[in-house]
Amino acid sequence: MPEVTSNRTDKAGKSHWDSAWLQAPLPPSIDPSAPGLNNYTNRAFHEYLCHAFSGMATRGKKLLEVGCGNSVLLPYLARQFGFQVHGLDYSDLGCAKARQILEREGVDGEIHCEDFFSPSTALIGRFDVVFSWGVAEHFESTTACLSAFARFLRPGGTMMTIVPNLVGLVGHLQEALDRAVYAIHVPLDREALGEAHRQAGLQPLSCDYVMLFNLNVVNLEGKRGCRWYPAAVRLRSWVSKGVWMLESALPFGHPNRFTSPLVACIAAKATGEPETRCA
Repeated sequence: MPEVTSNRTDKAGKSHWDSAWLQAPLPPSIDPSAPGLNNYTNRAFHEYLCHAFSGMATRGKKLLEVGCGNSVLLPYLARQFGFQVHGLDYSDLGCAKARQILEREGVDGEIHCEDFFSPSTALIGRFDVVFSWGVAEHFESTTACLSAFARFLRPGGTMMTIVPNLVGLVGHLQEALDRAVYAIHVPLDREALGEAHRQAGLQPLSCDYVMLFNLNVVNLEGKRGCRWYPAAVRLRSWVSKGVWMLESALPFGHPNRFTSPLVACIAAKATGEPETRCA
């Protein structure tokens, strides 16, 4: 495993996350069975995860979500896939909210309030799956970040890394509408994310764009004081729902570099030649 010696600075910073979690309410539960357009993204994400975990015996396996502040993913992953769930975050407030969500959902889990670059030795090599969503892209060195994540994995364990697709439409809109938010991210496409996993000593198994379209990924919360904010939020939702309704009839109706909101890489802590399908 390569040493974690590159830039470890979170471009957002702890104060950013503390402020975000202070203002954010607890998110609603994820129910992938609920109908309607308002639940479209949960159903689409659940479909992706069912495919991703299809060859894995997940029940009873230990999963660590890195960057779990205010996360509703842990109870969802426990209920839908049978994982024993743990979370890690360096924001005290984010961890407190993650614990509240687990308690609200009646799900057993353990939250560790630590910096993933310098964790307790008891966490090293402990987990079957390490999961992160919206974390790796905040560090100048994606490889250093992923190398740190990989230390939590057992040999043969699986890492799933999800980041916003800031090289496509979502990124262009984010930069235009709130450059400060865009600036705390490192834009990563499918190839760059897969290569960062390889450089971190992992074996990429898949590297994909996820979902066709979702403008709600564009973060406008820093513009709440602007007169145009309410209209922009409504338009963001309406356009997304319009595309979802027509998705099956669209000529570009499959995940792609330009319109997809997310990029996901699944990699294994294993030796030997990588078996990629990132083409």
